[in-house]
Amino acid sequence: MNATDPVDEAVRAALTYADPNGRIVVAYSGGLDSTVLLHAIAALVGVRHRLFALHVNHGISRNADAWQRHCESVGAKLGVQVETRRVVVASGASLEAAARRARYGAFAEVLDTEDVLWLAHRLDDQAETVLWRLMRGGGSAALAGMPAARRLGRGQLLRPLLNVARTDIAAWARSHDVRWIDDDSNSDRRHERNFIRHDVLPVLQRRWPDAASRLHHAALRFADEAAALKRTLDVQLDVACVGSGELPLAALSDAHARPLLRRWLERQGVAGVRERVLTEILRQARGAEDRIPQVVVADGISVRRFAQHLHVVADTSIRYDDVQWILGSTLTLPIGQLDSRRVNEIGLCATLSSVEVRPRRGGERLNPAGRDGSRSVKRLLQEAHVPPWRRAAYPLIYVGDRLAAVPGIAVDAAFADTSGDAWRLTPTWADRHIRA
Repeated sequence: MNATDPVDEAVRAALTYADPNGRIVVAYSGGLDSTVLLHAIAALVGVRHRLFALHVNHGISRNADAWQRHCESVGAKLGVQVETRRVVVASGASLEAAARRARYGAFAEVLDTEDVLWLAHRLDDQAETVLWRLMRGGGSAALAGMPAARRLGRGQLLRPLLNVARTDIAAWARSHDVRWIDDDSNSDRRHERNFIRHDVLPVLQRRWPDAASRLHHAALRFADEAAALKRTLDVQLDVACVGSGELPLAALSDAHARPLLRRWLERQGVAGVRERVLTEILRQARGAEDRIPQVVVADGISVRRFAQHLHVVADTSIRYDDVQWILGSTLTLPIGQLDSRRVNEIGLCATLSSVEVRPRRGGERLNPAGRDGSRSVKRLLQEAHVPPWRRAAYPLIYVGDRLAAVPGIAVDAAFADTSGDAWRLTPTWADRHIRA
């Protein structure tokens, strides 16, 4: 074995970071790169039970089952367990993107807390990614390319070959006489990445033979710049949001509105929002104050404006069953949490030990303590400036069949305690129901 071989050097260096208690999970497609990575690790790992290969069968190609059998056969020869996960690729505008989401979902499901998933992305892949994202209008975070390592599910993701060129990987394969699968879809120039791989990058390399390396080092510089910008934006958001998930419109008044909005969305669990969508959010947010605009930012997720703040909200109505609540404890509901504690103020009668929590159904009324006459719950929610998407399933407190309180807003006079010892009921909202 050649000690100076770039593939072996990269794998040895990566193995020094592997957790001895975890598994080395190789994402194994059967193609050139993942085949070389699997063989190289197998040659270097002494404890073979730690090595595990994961093959994802997308079911897209007519050859998918044959590729699966090939991968399982190679694993058997190496003495490496190969597990296959079949995934359903959602139909849509981009088959590549849908396949990637399905694949990474399968990866995340397999990983345990001490496991590391090894992916065989190489130097040329990084160069293609930078060019592709540049043509899609990406900023510094996008042009940082693929990270060498990051969290994935409960484990870690590692790309040990990002500094290794395809020519070096192909040379390793020839010198070790390994066989791999050629996916014919990789030559289909209708796919943007394939067009860059076959028609754009070769032209650049004729003028700059080290073009892939140059693009990789540019990505590293973009990554440094993106990290610095992220730190600055996080400080601004921590000050503006003061621990809540709501973004005040006042924070979006300067030239940094777009990157700040993008970072806020990332912190809310929504990444990869297009520039035109950010522009539309800002346009609508700055519109007439009597409107409650809504802009879709992901599947089933919207940004809405209310009371001079932006919110990330699920576009589905949240329902739940009636439930008993022991006062003094925290109750978790699909819409968030209800907290209760004893206070020296007007509140729910302290002699109550348990109540029933029901979602609002419409038409409810009560006589708020300290106010004359009855009020509809609808009116109370409006007066309290509760956002419309929270009103539909707002939790209401019942004693028997009587409405006793609207948490955080009002207590019915018949169930109020004015002696200075009462329950304060406080709702905490979970507007975000982001799917991973």
